[in-house]
Amino acid sequence: MALLSFQNFWQQSSQFQLGHLTTESSHPLTQNLSYLAKNDPKKALNLFKEIDAQIWPILRDNQSLIDGLTQALQEVKEAGGKVYFCGCGATGRLSLLLESCYRMKESDDFVMSFIAGGDFALIKSIESFEDNSQYAIGQMDELGFGKNDLLIAITEGGETSFVLAAAQYAQKVSSHSPWFLYCNPDKELAQIKRSQEVLQNKSIHKVNLTTGAMALSGSTRLQASSIQLAFCLLALFPDESLKDWEEAHRQLSYDFLLPLLEKELTFLNQEIPITYQSEDTFGVTVLSDTTERSPTFSIPSFEKNSEGKCAPFYYSVKGEQDSMKAWYRILGRRPRCLSWKDLSVKIDLDELIEFDISQKAIVRRKGKVIAFKCIDDKLLITIDEKLDLETSLGSASFLWQQLALKFLLNADSTVLMGQYGRFENNIMTWVKASNYKLIDRASRYLQLLADQEGIELNYQKAVELIFENRENEPVVLSALNKLRQTN
Repeated sequence: MALLSFQNFWQQSSQFQLGHLTTESSHPLTQNLSYLAKNDPKKALNLFKEIDAQIWPILRDNQSLIDGLTQALQEVKEAGGKVYFCGCGATGRLSLLLESCYRMKESDDFVMSFIAGGDFALIKSIESFEDNSQYAIGQMDELGFGKNDLLIAITEGGETSFVLAAAQYAQKVSSHSPWFLYCNPDKELAQIKRSQEVLQNKSIHKVNLTTGAMALSGSTRLQASSIQLAFCLLALFPDESLKDWEEAHRQLSYDFLLPLLEKELTFLNQEIPITYQSEDTFGVTVLSDTTERSPTFSIPSFEKNSEGKCAPFYYSVKGEQDSMKAWYRILGRRPRCLSWKDLSVKIDLDELIEFDISQKAIVRRKGKVIAFKCIDDKLLITIDEKLDLETSLGSASFLWQQLALKFLLNADSTVLMGQYGRFENNIMTWVKASNYKLIDRASRYLQLLADQEGIELNYQKAVELIFENRENEPVVLSALNKLRQTN
């Protein structure tokens, strides 16, 4: 695995300077998001609802592509092939959710999925993995992707090396043209060579779902992955109604989360561990939002059983006492992990099982348990088994409820992190610089903060400072402090 070093990054930096992309830009409605999170959280939550609602007209405009993918999926299934969903980080977890939903609804293995780094990446992203094209090919080969199979390659920005390589490989191997989903305007991707190789390939179906800037700058786990999830669910399950989903979202209350936010912040400030819990049907959705807080906000990631100190957040499957069975239940299958010899980190199945998401985690961690459960069209949230919150989701559709719960958890966790001081305005000042894209993002944020203080800082020097401070959290603010000392 290539080391993340200044030299390696700088050699390719022209292809990873991504500040011009819409998904990296600052949303005009959330310029003071951190202030609102602390002083008017109700308004902050409702801003998320307003911004999330922007996905619906885009999906309506792309209904013909949804129908086209539905038809392609039916053709593949009739021919005895399988469909593979893939992504990195948030879109990788999205891919695993799609497979999980399908297995729970249809009870067969027509849908396969893989995330950069294997299922271990549900716990934490694997450094440098998404920057490596050969790893994508290796994972596809290991899963047995062949000429009768169809790949749906999902990347929020349209520039992720792993996903781009997967799409190109699928186009060469399969008799079915792959589909490529992304959320930036084509003209913005024109200067990125690896993106153009896919966008100009007429044998790859392109689906541009640009939905504007993220509510938190660069945080594509928000609207970008939400619109891609909705698109794929509607294509996989054509009996679902986009119109019904839009109406259900209109009825959905975001600010009912206010009492939950208040309690979560109290637990955090008192260093009381929080374990989120759900039944297996919503496992990947709840787990994903919990783990994604680590790279976005430099929150300590899940701890192993053998580690002494508890992470602030964790996840547990309700009613399951065995770690392997808990993973099986939320995925709908045995976990698929990687045990390749050339990896510098251990991310195999034995390592994943060390992160025990069974009921035993609650006993081990003590702390507080926040559980999510859907009954008919209602979402129930309990804290330590006492019903604290209840709201209507507007529909009893299991698939809509996955998306609705994602909307709510995204809003809750982002506003919570704003209250906890983990971003400024709408900028991820606590982001982890764990791959080329995030190194670029951290460097640009450092430049922005330096400029606000009247300190001159060019891009190359900003990148150098980020690498020098990568072991210090938060890396952007650590680098800024060092810069202040020399000016």
